[in-house]
Amino acid sequence: MAEPTPPIHITTHARGGRVTVVVAGEIDLDTAPQLQHAITNALRRSPSGVDVDLDRVPFCDCTGLNALLDGRRCALGQGKTLVVRNAGAAVTRLLALTRTLGPLTSPADASSAVVRQRTLAAAISSP
Repeated sequence: MAEPTPPIHITTHARGGRVTVVVAGEIDLDTAPQLQHAITNALRRSPSGVDVDLDRVPFCDCTGLNALLDGRRCALGQGKTLVVRNAGAAVTRLLALTRTLGPLTSPADASSAVVRQRTLAAAISSP
């Protein structure tokens, strides 16, 4: 019998125009939906974007990565950013291997993506 996933603990706090989502615990198939929900709620509360602090995350699988990427996509769609902060070695390795380290951890990449998204939206809506 498989061992149950340890619980994940997620807190949020607003500062300036951003909301920080602080995650503690493993992010996997069982816990990724909680992360996705927290990111979605944080985006609703934030005028400019979300920072996801993964300092206390020892493990993240592809479902956790998908939650982060989906959160980034939603943020960009709203003209906001999502930036991963304080990723540990295991999470950094996952992001590097999947070539998502830059897009998820660089505020400059995130800001550039917002500009590209707005430019694309304007081009699509122009006659």
